[in-house]
Amino acid sequence: MSKSALSLKCSNDDLRSFVEDFIEQSDFYFTFNSLCLYIVSLANQKDLFVKESNVEYSEIELNGIDIKRINLIIWDKIWDRKIIIDFSKDKYQSSNDYRFMKMDK
Repeated sequence: MSKSALSLKCSNDDLRSFVEDFIEQSDFYFTFNSLCLYIVSLANQKDLFVKESNVEYSEIELNGIDIKRINLIIWDKIWDRKIIIDFSKDKYQSSNDYRFMKMDK
């Protein structure tokens, strides 16, 4: 089965809050993919996806518009010096994922 890319029905402020909660709960590092998986899981729990009636979805992913919204929130966090991009790679990290490092307060 293929994944269905669905839109979120939450405001930018709500999405920002979800991202901030994830960052706060994360260890020193987190990846973009782990953040997106967290948002998908949270959206499923809170019924925040725009879904068609009478359609069963086997696997859901974020659509491009919501990925862009998350990217913009991440860039705000970088500009605010809350996180930085970690350019190093470890053996467990996918080559097509980006890792971020939380900054000390």
